[in-house]
Amino acid sequence: MKLSMDTNLKKVAASGQWYYDQQQGTFQVLQDFKAGVQYQITNGGPCVKSKLTQLWMGCMPKTSKFMGSAVVGLGDDSIKVNNWAIFMNSSSVMGTSYAQVTAKDCVPIGSSLQGSAKGVGMMSAQGVTNVSAGIKDPSVFSLPASCQKAKEADEKDKDNGMDIRLF
Repeated sequence: MKLSMDTNLKKVAASGQWYYDQQQGTFQVLQDFKAGVQYQITNGGPCVKSKLTQLWMGCMPKTSKFMGSAVVGLGDDSIKVNNWAIFMNSSSVMGTSYAQVTAKDCVPIGSSLQGSAKGVGMMSAQGVTNVSAGIKDPSVFSLPASCQKAKEADEKDKDNGMDIRLF
């Protein structure tokens, strides 16, 4: 997954591949926390617009629980990280995500998720690599043409597709 985050604009953009139940596909997600909306395109299909139900979280959501700090690496090649538990309970995902971020700047290191999606047990693990400061391509936050006239999705539409929530 390619992830871009602009803390000044309060926007998150992601694109990548998903794998579920021996199937795979692609996704593109744009979250605009100032406007309170998310746009999602799955497998090149129509753009689905939905409301973001949570506020910009800063480093970690207010509902997360600090689990402690640790040092990763050795000597001069080490970094202090903070570990967090993030509890999820929505119509599409229930479970706990454990996230690890740098203590100094809250840069994501990795996370895991255990729980269920629409009643089906799941587990995922993510690692973060090639982190860089700044947005090299600001167009990642531009609304795709297919989303310009996207209508708000109702619950039926969300249930028929893959509802991807980044934050």
